[in-house]
Amino acid sequence: GMVARMIPEKGVGETIRACAALRDRKASFRMKIAGTGASKLEFERLAKDLNLGEQVEFVGLVKDIIGFYAGLDVLVLPSLSTEGIPISVLEAMAAGRPVVVASSSGIPEAVTDGKEGFVVPPGDTQALADALGRLIAAPAVRREMGGRAKARIARDFNAQDMVRDIVRVYDDILGGQEPTPS
Repeated sequence: GMVARMIPEKGVGETIRACAALRDRKASFRMKIAGTGASKLEFERLAKDLNLGEQVEFVGLVKDIIGFYAGLDVLVLPSLSTEGIPISVLEAMAAGRPVVVASSSGIPEAVTDGKEGFVVPPGDTQALADALGRLIAAPAVRREMGGRAKARIARDFNAQDMVRDIVRVYDDILGGQEPTPS
């Protein structure tokens, strides 16, 4: 599955094209794409033009995101442009799902290729299809990677450590001085 704004920078088109490649390889899968945005109709048209009606479903806005992640085997987000670490990637990992992501922006801080999922070059539809194909074919690998993803979030992205790190940054900026009220 995929959770993203429906804009080209999120790699939605690449994901749909990778789905066509998987279908052509006779892989058995279903891709659920959650989200809304300016390019949603364009992506729906692309899926239709590639005859992916059986494999790709656009589900729109999802209110129960935890339930959505629970229903996935893998989260895909091959973003093409720079951003921090996408929240959907962290949420899916926290839900114990492996991820297939592009190596753009902060992704390498959260996902180690081959451990919590697969990291592919941005825009490389073939590499994306290959990574997804590997996970489709290997349920045990999906479970192992999902377990490592969940452990990575608990270890490296927990709220207490993040708050501590933010406080440390502010302490460094202020030089240990208490801020004065304005």
